[in-house]
Amino acid sequence: MVSANTWASQYYAGSGLGFSAIPGPTSHAWTHGTRTISRLRAAIFVTCNLALLRILIVTYKERLTAAEQLKVGILGSGDVGKALGKGFVSRQHEVRIASRTPNSDKLKTWINQVGRRASSGTFEETAEFGDIIVLATNGSAVEAAIDLAKPENFKDKIIIDVTNQLDFSKGPPPGMLYSPTDSLGQRVQAKLPNAKVVKCFNTVPNTQMVDPKFKDVEMLICGNDPAAKQQVTKILKEFGWKGAIDLGGIENAGWMEASVPLWARIGMSLNSWDHVFKAVR
Repeated sequence: MVSANTWASQYYAGSGLGFSAIPGPTSHAWTHGTRTISRLRAAIFVTCNLALLRILIVTYKERLTAAEQLKVGILGSGDVGKALGKGFVSRQHEVRIASRTPNSDKLKTWINQVGRRASSGTFEETAEFGDIIVLATNGSAVEAAIDLAKPENFKDKIIIDVTNQLDFSKGPPPGMLYSPTDSLGQRVQAKLPNAKVVKCFNTVPNTQMVDPKFKDVEMLICGNDPAAKQQVTKILKEFGWKGAIDLGGIENAGWMEASVPLWARIGMSLNSWDHVFKAVR
């Protein structure tokens, strides 16, 4: 049986700590101890390098996430704004949602449910915050909302216009406030000439905007800026859509808006409100 003194000699002899004066081990024991320490050193080396590699990978992922992370300002705190806000937060983006009463109990409850990446603010604060701005107000109020948010806060930004020109003055089903050639998308672009307006999400119900149950459907979009439409298409895919059908310039927004009264009539006929249009080809 090897004595405690022998094992101490074996350990310290291989450690380089200067304990070679401890007497007792045979040459075989020393050899065995040196091999053990060499293996121990190798194991420590591998473990340390694996730990360092993990740190580097985590740091890289954090930097990658930060580089891809969006700051999204949402004007409108109704069901549409909240659905899209929750979707952006679930994809690790920062969201600020605008309301005339940003400190209301309803918004505080929503923020607590959605998580720390969500916040609320005034229309002006929200527009200033967002790199991308989502217009999710009632269609008849969108121009007033832009005025509250200050048009200068929209300059050079991507604007996702989700609004619809629905007229319920004669009761359901709705008609249109204006016409397909005088669309909300066109009005928004005219009011914000230095912004990049993309019409999107207005043709689907808020229950299907994020993680839709229809996995092979493309979203209709239009707008004047190709790069902005590419960015919005990327967001669509991130949200679970197959992709987008690009209808062209913002002058096509009215025809997208015109499809929504038809969508409402289909919903009334089916007594179901989670349907979407699909281009079959």
